[in-house]
Amino acid sequence: MKIGVVGAGIVGASIAYHLAKQGAKVSIFDPLPPGSAVSGSSFACLNAFGRSGEDLAFRLQAIRYHRALAREIGSEHLLHLCGTARIASAGDPAAKLARDATTFASAGGEVRSVAAKEMIDLEPRIHARFATERFLVAEEGWVDSGALCKQLVKTAVERFGAQFRSARVAGIQASDRWVRLSWQSDLETFDRVVLAVGNDTNSLLKLAGLRELPIKTLPGPLLVLTTQDTSVIRHVVYADGFHIRPGQGGYIAGVSALPGELEPLKRLEGERLDLLAAGARWLDGFLHVPRSWTTCPRPVPASDHPIVGPREECAAISVAAMHGGVTLAPLIGKIAASEIVAALGWPRSIGRPPTHSSHLLSEREQLPSAWLAASV
Repeated sequence: MKIGVVGAGIVGASIAYHLAKQGAKVSIFDPLPPGSAVSGSSFACLNAFGRSGEDLAFRLQAIRYHRALAREIGSEHLLHLCGTARIASAGDPAAKLARDATTFASAGGEVRSVAAKEMIDLEPRIHARFATERFLVAEEGWVDSGALCKQLVKTAVERFGAQFRSARVAGIQASDRWVRLSWQSDLETFDRVVLAVGNDTNSLLKLAGLRELPIKTLPGPLLVLTTQDTSVIRHVVYADGFHIRPGQGGYIAGVSALPGELEPLKRLEGERLDLLAAGARWLDGFLHVPRSWTTCPRPVPASDHPIVGPREECAAISVAAMHGGVTLAPLIGKIAASEIVAALGWPRSIGRPPTHSSHLLSEREQLPSAWLAASV
């Protein structure tokens, strides 16, 4: 069973690792080192708060799976389940925050309301006195996503015999039973290929002669704040639209995306201005901390749901594209790998195949029904 995974970001690395673990012969293609593109430049918060229904339940399960995966591949030092502190000033944001906390708790998430004094004691550099609602969410946090991609690929290669090829795929030919990839002067045929390339999904689908998917790119600004004082922020903090978390050598700050359809440069400039204003409002000394800008080009499916699964026109090519991949990708990678292996036939090294692919997964490890509709 030969499977090609195109893309070594958090989605591709997770799928490749789980495929190799289940006995597939996996080749991973990326012209850059694992985690060097979008996954390595994202805010990388592990979050479920603000969601509802199946989406919320799945994201909680996905965050919990991060802990199990970290133990499995030895990446505990990359995982920071420090919790999130969520505050809102007044009006609609405060009312929504309170509603979201109720929804989160009803789904089994650990969240509690805190008084202003406690929040100030926990996060003294955050201007919590401006807030009328304040909550701590214990199960959330952040992960060093670029390094996690590297560890997933490294483990897949060293433990399970996967191959990493530093190459850009230049050609795709496919039938329902095989896919032929070409790169540089080489080509190889696979039983199945997974496209996990985020913003480049449609260019590769077009290369294969397949229908494009409704995925747009939203460039989002991030500020890297350099400081030796590592006690400035303890949690991932969300304050109205502003968010900030600890990072390597300092802190990373971002802001919520502007609504509506905007030309990318106008969106980027508008969000940069919003980020500077929000940072000055919520973080003590924000304007005096040395900082540099970076941009994260977020791949966002039109439905806001992940697109995961084989294409209708060609079952041998699967797509995995999503916003929020840092939270979702490890568990989605496990599920997607199990479905691919079951569809192609269980490897002999694993033993007797299950009678149905759903037997591979626990009841809580199924993709939400709305996501399945979005993936068709």
